Amino acid sequence: MKPYLTYLTKSLTTLIVLTVALAARAEKAPADTAAINRMNRYYELYNKPGGESEFYALSRQLREEHYKSGNRERYYTAWVNEMLYDISHKHSYTALRKAQNLLEEMKTDEHPRYDMIYNILGTIYKDHGNYRMAKNYMMRSLENTGRNDTTGLIGAYIGLANLEVAVAPGEARHWAEQVMPLTQKRYQTHHSIALSLRAMSYFYEQNRQLFNAAFNEMMDYTGTNQVEDDIDNELLHIAKAAFDGQYQRAIYLVDHSQFITEDLVRTDLRIQIFKMMGNPQYTIAELERKTTLIDSLSADMAYNNMNEINAQMDVAKTRAQAARQRQMWLLTAIALLIVIIGLLLWWGIARHRMRRQLIRQNKELEVALDRAEESDRMKTSFIEHVSHEIRTPLNVITGFAQVITNPDFELEDEERNKMVTDISRNTVEITNIVNELLELAQDESKEHYEMLDDVDLNQLCHDVINRCELLNTKRLQLNFHTALPAGKTIRSNYRAIDKIVSQLMKNAIKFTHKGSITLDTELSPDGNLVRLVITDTGIGIAEEHQERIFDRFYKVDSFTQGIGIGLTMSRKIAQLLDGSLTFDKSYQDGARFVLTLPVQQTEK
Repeated sequence: MKPYLTYLTKSLTTLIVLTVALAARAEKAPADTAAINRMNRYYELYNKPGGESEFYALSRQLREEHYKSGNRERYYTAWVNEMLYDISHKHSYTALRKAQNLLEEMKTDEHPRYDMIYNILGTIYKDHGNYRMAKNYMMRSLENTGRNDTTGLIGAYIGLANLEVAVAPGEARHWAEQVMPLTQKRYQTHHSIALSLRAMSYFYEQNRQLFNAAFNEMMDYTGTNQVEDDIDNELLHIAKAAFDGQYQRAIYLVDHSQFITEDLVRTDLRIQIFKMMGNPQYTIAELERKTTLIDSLSADMAYNNMNEINAQMDVAKTRAQAARQRQMWLLTAIALLIVIIGLLLWWGIARHRMRRQLIRQNKELEVALDRAEESDRMKTSFIEHVSHEIRTPLNVITGFAQVITNPDFELEDEERNKMVTDISRNTVEITNIVNELLELAQDESKEHYEMLDDVDLNQLCHDVINRCELLNTKRLQLNFHTALPAGKTIRSNYRAIDKIVSQLMKNAIKFTHKGSITLDTELSPDGNLVRLVITDTGIGIAEEHQERIFDRFYKVDSFTQGIGIGLTMSRKIAQLLDGSLTFDKSYQDGARFVLTLPVQQTEK
């Protein structure tokens, strides 16, 4: 950056750039020659015209290094240096945009440096003659500077003093005096700047006595501390020439100074000198010239902004075209991907469907095989049971028939009659087995019973008890208890219910050797079901057989008479009547079966 910048730019450059340079060099090892050379090149580019592309590339590299290392202070400082570079190269719009972006980025930072950005914004607006906006941002910079941030406070105070020196000299002096306690011992260059600003405030107030005192203090300080400050010396000598009445010399110095490059600074100096000369005509002309200059600077800023906006729009158009091309390729890739995914899905669905079909076919084959094996087992079991049950009575019939018909045997009438009776009884037994098988086949083929009878359950149970008395050769006690009212009927099938109850009573008589058999009838609490309970005091059914007693041809004792289809047939009939037949496992003193039927009451 050029050495003849204004006070604010000069102070910011010194505070920000040199502080970073010293810190960076202190942290780098002497052997890190590449890093030192890079930093030297950075400062060389910063303070010389030309080489913008190289400077921006190097600045971006430094920012990225500071960001990755987590040093947010230096990261922000690198941004501020770049924005100062933008300002000095007339890229105000670019600097404004970077400042706004950086303000947004700082919102997520734990320790944002808003003061730096606001100071930059104040500098931009000051250089373009917008005093109100410049002061607003510089005050905000001061408000956001930490009380312990010495360098930040110095920059903020000097920026405000420099802004106010020609407009409000008293305020400028106030800010300059805030700098002095902070800079006297350590920051000598900035202390001399503050002394110079205080002296210049007296110049703009036309207070010769105080100016001379401040001028002498400034000269003594810079001489004692060997501070070189060309721009401040130039300004103070211009002011002193004016106070000494050397107005033409003062005007000459203003117009030909190599250190004053800003037209607004030159204009403010001329206006003040013309006022001291007492020449209102020149003063008014210079004021008009200042107004025109501010308008021109604003127009230049707007023009530069428009040029940068147009350049950005061109870049945006180029990027948009590239984006559209990428979008077309992306859409094409997506379309191909969709087609591939569709084919994969179709193949997967078809494969899954075939797999399911194979699984279903395998299951059907397994079921068919199980049915075939079960059918084969049932056939074998049926033949074994029927053969066993029929063989015994047939042997009796065959044996007694041979004896009776054999003339070699002389039988008494009583013996002959007993044999005939046994032949008759075993013939009836075979007939009963055949009838049971026929009834089983008939019941198996049925899907339902016609329930057209109004069945009086009390009367049905009495009839079954009376018939069972004929079979009660063991003289068991047969009991009937009912909780149904007299004449209570249900709509069902009389013959089917009679068959179930009779079978259960016959089984009870067969397996009960002493005690009693009780037939109970009762209604469920809701009145929708009726239960017929047959309880005996017989041998009972062991736990290991309880789950299979309703299986076809299953017999607990293979030596007892019967083919093992009575309970199977009874349960099947109960189901066809929309009821159920269960074994009560909780009863331990014999066996208990429960027949449950739905109640469908008829009108009487």
